[in-house]
Amino acid sequence: LGSVANFVGTHVWNIQEASPEESAEIDHNIMWRPGQTEKSERTWTPRLIVVEMQENFGTLKLGGYQYDQQTVASAKESLPWDGSVNVVEAEKVPLSPFLQSLSAPESHQQAVEHYAPVKDNDVRWWSDYLKTSYHPRTCHAVWSSCVANDANTFSSGQDMWDEAHKTIDVMDSVHRFVEECDQLQGFQVLSDVDTLWGGYSAKLIAEIADEFPRTAIDFSAFSQNNQGPASESALNQALSLANMSSLCSRYVPFYEPLPSHRFPQLNLCNNGLFRSTAVMAAAIETSSLAFRSRKHNWAMHWEHSFLSSSGTRP
Repeated sequence: LGSVANFVGTHVWNIQEASPEESAEIDHNIMWRPGQTEKSERTWTPRLIVVEMQENFGTLKLGGYQYDQQTVASAKESLPWDGSVNVVEAEKVPLSPFLQSLSAPESHQQAVEHYAPVKDNDVRWWSDYLKTSYHPRTCHAVWSSCVANDANTFSSGQDMWDEAHKTIDVMDSVHRFVEECDQLQGFQVLSDVDTLWGGYSAKLIAEIADEFPRTAIDFSAFSQNNQGPASESALNQALSLANMSSLCSRYVPFYEPLPSHRFPQLNLCNNGLFRSTAVMAAAIETSSLAFRSRKHNWAMHWEHSFLSSSGTRP
């Protein structure tokens, strides 16, 4: 939920995408779901819901690339209208070099040793380095018209939930993904909390906690450096913690690493989110190994109980 969270999440899914599907150590069925297209082609997509402002999806197709193959021409033919149709298309945004290499013909991909490297200057949105294919139920776009007066506060995020709920039903997608699970362990939520997304997340977490009262909720709260007025950012973070910590089995604040932070073998000298969020993604990916390991076979709430000395949930 939010841009920083999706920068982090993209790194997490790319890491898992690079892992062998039939791993002897990691059970990928916990975080991924098998599927099939209308052409009986096998698919492998994350059990994931993404909510983001519409303009921040970049070149990502909201309906996914594996399932929805409808073109403009076929859409015109399916219209119940015999008159003329005037099609107005927005100018296509060019793909990043990395995504261009992913969409290259297979013969070309076999001729090169690796994909085009992701360069800092090439990353405009988190989708510019997304290798994973998403399910059509995954992406939910919130339009800027849902935000009153361009406010960036906790309360405006709660209002955005109420307004956006008129056109997108995030909980419907939650229910449909849950119905596919043989044994629901919990929800792993990544969200910005120093902006209006803290208020939006509070509404969502309250809904999840109400409908799944004995299910673990692992909440990662992200804050970006120099994100608006310091007092407003601090208030948003405080309100997010106050409203959600009691509903979550684990609430972990994450702060964007600064170039001054010393990480051996890492270069964080640029001001973009691409590198700094990779550090946070590595922490989240590592912490989730406990409940994805075939060897230990821990449930998510066992891990949370082990780390918390006095938790009331689950």
